Amino acid sequence: MKKKMLYVIHIDWNWIKQRPHFLAEELSQYYDVTVVYTYGYNRSLIKQSNKFDSFKKLIPLYRLPSAKLRNTFFGKFINDLILKIQFFLIWKHFDYVWLTSPIYIETINRVFKDTELIYDCMDDNVGFQDGIDRKKTLDKEIRLLQRANTVFVSSINLQQVIKKRGYKGNYYLLNNGISNKLLNKNIKDNQVNNSKELNFLYIGTIAYWFDFEKTLKLLNEFTNITITLVGPCEVEVPHHSRLVYEGIVAHSELPNYVASYDVLIMPFVVNELIVSVDPVKIYEYISFGKNIIAVYYPEMDKFKDFVYFYKTYDELKIQVQKLISNNKLIYTEDRAEEFLKSNTWKIRAKNVYIILEGLHD
Repeated sequence: MKKKMLYVIHIDWNWIKQRPHFLAEELSQYYDVTVVYTYGYNRSLIKQSNKFDSFKKLIPLYRLPSAKLRNTFFGKFINDLILKIQFFLIWKHFDYVWLTSPIYIETINRVFKDTELIYDCMDDNVGFQDGIDRKKTLDKEIRLLQRANTVFVSSINLQQVIKKRGYKGNYYLLNNGISNKLLNKNIKDNQVNNSKELNFLYIGTIAYWFDFEKTLKLLNEFTNITITLVGPCEVEVPHHSRLVYEGIVAHSELPNYVASYDVLIMPFVVNELIVSVDPVKIYEYISFGKNIIAVYYPEMDKFKDFVYFYKTYDELKIQVQKLISNNKLIYTEDRAEEFLKSNTWKIRAKNVYIILEGLHD
């Protein structure tokens, strides 16, 4: 009989597919997984696309919809009560509770105080916040690290982050990866556009870390390129005739969607949050068989055979000019296949299973 895992994620199940969705799907091969997800009230940012046949146990978790209200004294009391009631209704014997964020640690400590707790530290959660929210998130993460039996981190930098926050227990590097469903993409079948006009594509969340400054500068300097953005948008996209926002595309539709574009990009501002990111999108970009331009920071070293890196705007401009002159693919199909097959979510989940059950031998 499979052990039971309560898998609590801090985003909506129908948000664009990310690490929590992929790992939950693959871990269900080893555990009886019940997914509890944070219901997103802004449904315009949600794409109804993450329905897995293997998941019968999906439970939405409701909070007060306004963060401002949740932060008031009375609002916090009501919100904590709402959460506590929901978790008590879910309660039964679980062998593990898996958390992807510290936001529910207070309630989890009350309801599942004796259950083995696993923290999947997939981002520097404190880096998302500022002011009083930053302090609250830091306090919650410290409490989570004190309570956690095992911690997985998605990047090397996060290992240093949790050490600085006082964690002294077992922690393991568990990089991001790629779905096996994308491994069937035949890279050599992609046609390379060697014209002097190129269509660039970005896939992912569009938020404050997106480098619009360099993006707009690039568009103004190169009149023969167009940049399209796809994904949930949390900020206002600046107006430019060749900067196009296309909304959200279902993950299953991405291979066909990407086919009509020439270059894939990741233009991020390298800040406290980004230096700890192992970008899922780069694994997926490689599977699409397109040239890739991305900002460089140390966590990106593993992608060096597949990506045109830049640090400054001048370096970005040089890389764009190279691809305008010759957009021949920088990597081979065999090299991409070798890299991707060793970095699937299936392999990541198997490693989790080996680690967790090995700790009990």
